[in-house]
Amino acid sequence: MDPRDPPADVVERTGIDPASVEPVEWRHPLWFVTVDGERAVLHRQPPYRSLADLQREAAVLTQIAPRFPVPEPIDTFEAHGSAWSIVTYLPGETPGWSPDYDLAAHGAFMAEFHLAVADLGLIHGDFTTLNVVARYGRPCGLIDFANAAVDSPLADLGAALWQAGRATFEGTAIDLDRVTAIVSGYHRVSPLPDEAQELIPNFMAARGHNLVEKWLDRGGVDVAPALERLGVIEASIADLRNAIATAARQ
Repeated sequence: MDPRDPPADVVERTGIDPASVEPVEWRHPLWFVTVDGERAVLHRQPPYRSLADLQREAAVLTQIAPRFPVPEPIDTFEAHGSAWSIVTYLPGETPGWSPDYDLAAHGAFMAEFHLAVADLGLIHGDFTTLNVVARYGRPCGLIDFANAAVDSPLADLGAALWQAGRATFEGTAIDLDRVTAIVSGYHRVSPLPDEAQELIPNFMAARGHNLVEKWLDRGGVDVAPALERLGVIEASIADLRNAIATAARQ
C-alpha cells in the first residue's frame, strides 16, 4: 500500500474502490476516490475540526445543494483519532491567484450564491478564490463550508477581499484593480447598499482579526503577515472606499 493512502479500514467502511484512491496535494490529507461508481473526495480533517463540525457542515450542504453547485455530503465519521468526511466531487480547478481567473465573475458568482440562499440568511464565510472550483477561468462550484454562518452578505465580500484583494499569496499590499473587479461583478448581479463602501473594509479587517485569533488559539502559525496586512487595510481605508464606490457605479 502507498503510505500516502488512507487507512485500509477507512477505505473498507466507506465503500471506496481501493484502485481509485488518488492523493491530492492540500493543506490536510485529501484524496480523490470513487464511491459507488461516482467520483468523490475523502478528507481527513485537522485536529481542530470535530465530528460535530462536519455534521453541521453536512447539514448546510444538504440545504444548499438543490440551489447551487456545491458538494453533496456522502458520509462523516471518526477514525484513527480524526474526523473524516466524504463529499461528491465537483469538476474544475481551484484558481487561487491564477492570472487567467475572472475576478468579476468571482464577484458575480458570490452574488448569485447569496441570492440562491437569501431565505436561509446564510453566507459562505470564506468566499475566496481558494474555495471555488473554476473551468475556463470562471467559477463553477463552491467548496469548504467550514465557516458558513448566518451573517451579512457583505461579510463574504470582506472575506473574499481579505484574500483576493492582494495580487500574490505572499503580498500584503492591496491591489485596488482586483478589489474593483470583484465588487463590480457582485454589484451587477446584486446591487450593493449605499453603506457598502463603509462596511466592506470593516468586514475585511474583521476577517483578518478573526483569523489571527484562531491561529493564536491553535498555535504554530506565524501571524506576523496577517498583522501586517491588517495595518495595510487600516492605512488604505480611504482608497478602499473609493474603489468600492467606483465599482458600484460600473
